[in-house]
Amino acid sequence: MFPDIGRARDWYFSTRDGLLCLGRYIHAPSRPEGISAITDDAIFGMTEAEWKDYLQKRLDEHELFASLALMAACEGAIRRDVQWRVAERRSQHQHFSKVPEKGYLKISTILNRWIQVLGSNNYASNRLKQLLGLYVGRNALAHGVAPMGSAVFEALWEDLRKIEEKWKQAVPDFRGF
Repeated sequence: MFPDIGRARDWYFSTRDGLLCLGRYIHAPSRPEGISAITDDAIFGMTEAEWKDYLQKRLDEHELFASLALMAACEGAIRRDVQWRVAERRSQHQHFSKVPEKGYLKISTILNRWIQVLGSNNYASNRLKQLLGLYVGRNALAHGVAPMGSAVFEALWEDLRKIEEKWKQAVPDFRGF
């Protein structure tokens, strides 16, 4: 089972909530159950200033990893849609019939084919061009060349929802992210 972007969002909030709750344990009189030894060793007995610095660094990392997970879930959904479209001979399948079954096709190639199919003046095409830009940003994040703090999960989530909405309007059988 592959996560969709909704499950990636659920994971984002539950893990972020857990991170924010760790602050309660810094000055606890005893070590709480359920906290890993690694985390316990890192946070137990921190000063308030150390905690704030630690928390901010972990939140920044969390935004980065969650944004990467969100883009991975989106890419997986797009790839599964193409495979389904070809296998079931759904609308626009002929544009993807040459996609290798076991080979690798760049996400940019898939999106550019959709842009061609929809036409360059189509609003959904413009949203897919926006998605191409998001994947350029994702690559910068993944390869460590984007500045820290440039990953903003909730803004990315909103962008993906708008792109998905327009894509489904233009291609009613698009399975979504």
